[in-house]
Amino acid sequence: MHSSLIATLLAASAIVSTALAGPLYTRQVCGAAPGGNVAQTPLSQPAGITTAADCATQCKGNPSCLSFLFGLVNSADKCMLFSVAAASLPPQTNMVAYDVGCSSIPSVVPTAANPGGLANGGGAANGGSQGNQHQRRQQQGGNGGAQGGATGNNNGGTTQNGANNGGTNNGGTNNGGATANQGTHANPMNAIPAGNPNPISTPAATSLAACLAACRGNPACVAYTFTSNTCKLF
Repeated sequence: MHSSLIATLLAASAIVSTALAGPLYTRQVCGAAPGGNVAQTPLSQPAGITTAADCATQCKGNPSCLSFLFGLVNSADKCMLFSVAAASLPPQTNMVAYDVGCSSIPSVVPTAANPGGLANGGGAANGGSQGNQHQRRQQQGGNGGAQGGATGNNNGGTTQNGANNGGTNNGGTNNGGATANQGTHANPMNAIPAGNPNPISTPAATSLAACLAACRGNPACVAYTFTSNTCKLF
């Protein structure tokens, strides 16, 4: 009987040792600042990425990628792919983390008020909003909208004359027309500026992302459009 008890204890000890040797559960990170404390070297930093969803596509296309960071850093969209879980990544200013398995990743263009490009406009920035609307949409000046700019009702709390800086434009439509805004070189607008000016350049570009990159590469560019495979800078 004594030998049987010893055998039982040894078997139980082996089971516990196996369980402890297994991987610990790591909470999935989806659109939040990571909490790691050890620097990690990125697998790559793809260029021309304008949303977290685009960055996720790059990660899913790399078999070694387990997570990524995305955000607006120094007025430029930044996507970084990593071979470790998002929880292991150290925090980086204006960037949010995602594990590759996250089911909901926003297609929101980041702004100064919402640098993480989050769907609810919060988290990575103070008072951000759903800024993808004014970045993606062609905006035409309504009746009176081009005179002095329209008042942008920004969820972030900052109202500018004709410049919707990262907020959802709720108050600038006139008789069904969209608000005519004026972008900046740091945050170029995907729309024709107020006054309907002639483009300063029509570079060769095959996508919206490439057109945005061309605008950022032109010091005079504050707005751009990409329609019918034609890129126009303003």
